[in-house]
Amino acid sequence: MPITRKNTSLKVKISGSFLLLLSTMLAVIVFSYYQADKVDKELSLLAKTVIPLNNHVANLTAYALEQTVIFERILRLRQETPSRPNKINASIKRLNEYSEKVSQELTLAQSILEGQLIKGGIKHEVLILLAQITPSLKTVEKEHKDFNLHVSLLLKREKINNPEVRHLLYQQLEGQIDNLGQALYDVLQMLERLTESESETVMFGELSIHQGSLIIGVVVFLIGIVISPLITLKIIKPLKELSDGVKKISSGDLSISIPVQSRDEVGELTLSFNKMAEELENKERIKNLFGKYVDPRIIESVIEKGEDLFVNDSQKKKMTVFFSDIEGFSAISESLTANGLVKLMNHYFTHASQPIYRFNGVIDKFIGDAVMAFWGPPFSNDNYAIEACNASLEYLDSLTQINIQIPEILGFRKNAPQINVRIGLCTGDVVAGNIGSNDCMSYTVLGDTVNIAARLESVNKKYGTRIIMEHNTHDMIKDEFETRKIDRIRVVGIQKPVEIFELLAKKSQLEPSAEALRKNYQSALQCYQSSDFTQAKIFLDQCLEIKPNDGPSQVLSKRMEIFTQTPPANDWDGIWQIESK
Repeated sequence: MPITRKNTSLKVKISGSFLLLLSTMLAVIVFSYYQADKVDKELSLLAKTVIPLNNHVANLTAYALEQTVIFERILRLRQETPSRPNKINASIKRLNEYSEKVSQELTLAQSILEGQLIKGGIKHEVLILLAQITPSLKTVEKEHKDFNLHVSLLLKREKINNPEVRHLLYQQLEGQIDNLGQALYDVLQMLERLTESESETVMFGELSIHQGSLIIGVVVFLIGIVISPLITLKIIKPLKELSDGVKKISSGDLSISIPVQSRDEVGELTLSFNKMAEELENKERIKNLFGKYVDPRIIESVIEKGEDLFVNDSQKKKMTVFFSDIEGFSAISESLTANGLVKLMNHYFTHASQPIYRFNGVIDKFIGDAVMAFWGPPFSNDNYAIEACNASLEYLDSLTQINIQIPEILGFRKNAPQINVRIGLCTGDVVAGNIGSNDCMSYTVLGDTVNIAARLESVNKKYGTRIIMEHNTHDMIKDEFETRKIDRIRVVGIQKPVEIFELLAKKSQLEPSAEALRKNYQSALQCYQSSDFTQAKIFLDQCLEIKPNDGPSQVLSKRMEIFTQTPPANDWDGIWQIESK
């Protein structure tokens, strides 16, 4: 029954309770934003100014040191005998490269400083430190130029043989190196003070954020710990019942019903859950009921997947169609009472349908004593023809157990009927879907593939075989099963000729005698279709020696007797027309 909503709905309860919490949290956000903005500015100064300055100054220090090392190497090379001009020239080139790198780093550092000073918006004490660094960089630049000038003069001179002159020059060079190193040290000291100052500012700002957030968070927690138990007590019990109900449904208990104990949203959810459980129970009842009439997978696609009820062009699929029929069924039915016939057929269909289901086939319908089934998407995998052949062989094997139980089923002590079947298989395009009127429909498959499968089941009668397939099925299963090519025929109602094959066994399970029979029959068939009837007769005689009652061999032998009296036309293509269904 409908629920009357009160003013104190769950929405009002929760929103009112959390309004205070949200207000408090807003204060945390505003405070945190203010502090974070200050920290962000300091971090920006560190990231965009202080750290890059440190990097550039560190780089130019390293490059200047490398220059001194290279220059000393050049002087040493010049004193060596014999002279090695190639090494000296290479070192001079590297010396100039590092000199250029020092100049580039100085330019970049000065550019960062100038940009930050022009931009402004920084603290006074930081601005003072930045302003002090600028002249120090100028000093570094001057000392580096003096160093380069002195190096350049020394490089223009040849070997210095006078020890006193060499000593004086080295002293001058060392003095310039010391001056450059002192200038760089002064800059690094200033940058260190600036880095420490900014780091302390950032750490203090973060500490303020953490402390402020902690204080307000404690307040929010104290408020929440008082309100949350009250809300929990109102909600947790019915939600726990809903959770237990879901577990029962997942375990298959669809008869669950949860009492509605409130008039808020949880109460509405409980009512909806009870309706859902009722609908699931009804749907499961429908599936169980109609699963005895239609394959459960078809019911699932109609009920749960909401597939269209009528066929359209997009539902054309490639499938393998199966037809089976009981041999001599008319005589069997005449020998039984109506009740006995029903018992027999129910027993037969119950056991015979199991191989089809086991290998993912769909039983389309039972037509008297015949069974029509199919394999293909979406009910089977890509090996649907192989599954159909596995089911067909197991179908024949099941007859042994079926026939053993027939006397007990019918209450016969002797002369109980025995069931033998014939099976036809055909693979090709079919139209698959729910076909019928608005009031009555059946999920089935239509097309020439279905008609050929039905004809091939009857063809077994003419050749004395049990399972016949056409060439499309054979092409898909030939690597998994042993087969025998029987003939090339044209069945009633189908103009296109069909090559037919007998399904014998799974791969490598053929007995030696059957293998010999197949080999001789294949040779006979080849000669027969080439109109070499004399040679074909020789091979067929060998077949009948191996198996005197071999149906296909007997059929070809009778035809050749006819052809001996009335030879076929010169343009005969080896196709035999089957005149009856």
